[in-house]
Amino acid sequence: MQYRMLTECEAVFLTQIFSIPEYDLYFAENDTTEDDWKERLKFYETEHSYIISKDNADIGWIMYTICDNICKLDIVVLLSEERNKGYGKEIFKDLFVLNPQVRTIMLDVQQRNEQAVNFYKKIGFQITGEENQFVNGKNVPYFNMVLDL
Repeated sequence: MQYRMLTECEAVFLTQIFSIPEYDLYFAENDTTEDDWKERLKFYETEHSYIISKDNADIGWIMYTICDNICKLDIVVLLSEERNKGYGKEIFKDLFVLNPQVRTIMLDVQQRNEQAVNFYKKIGFQITGEENQFVNGKNVPYFNMVLDL
């Protein structure tokens, strides 16, 4: 995998990712226009925010923060045609390699996103809690999950 810092140029790609109808269920970004992305991307410059590529083709986006030895994953999303190829597992291994101080990855995932929940469990994440998060005007149940190195 290759990772490059997110820039304003990626607004077109992010619009493409979130145009996937299935993602309407899980992400608030689906109605975000290319111009909206260009405006938002200014706020992501201080984050670990990367476009993910494989064989010189853009396949996804990851954004996270690191505090001490804990990585808080904000988002990881792949184009639908790039899922189920083992890339997700590789991305999480890379997180530990690229950030050697990290010993734990934490994330929140919507409980109804069974495919993601099952994937995270398969690679070793444990559910550590549940909470409601306010998304698009309503409370949505999430699992809090943790992966320790």
